[in-house]
Amino acid sequence: GLVQTFQILDSDDQQRLVKRVMRELGLDEQRWPARQAQWFINGQKDEGLRPKHIQASGDLFLTTMKSVYEAYEAACQRAGVIDFSELLLRA
Repeated sequence: GLVQTFQILDSDDQQRLVKRVMRELGLDEQRWPARQAQWFINGQKDEGLRPKHIQASGDLFLTTMKSVYEAYEAACQRAGVIDFSELLLRA
């Protein structure tokens, strides 16, 4: 569940959080642009998919994006924030 005082991230805030998560995972920004991960996360949420629904099966891109998505969700939960796609997903 959401904390009562949750904040909604705008696109810039979301990208900053994605960048931070990717740095924590040790991912190279040149190879794995944060904007690409942000689009991936929002696209999955728009389809109603959580990280557990993503079948990476040896695909490096999907495996990496799934890791970013999982870490991003955990970071959002710790910070008490949600993005707009999450708000729609929970509606």
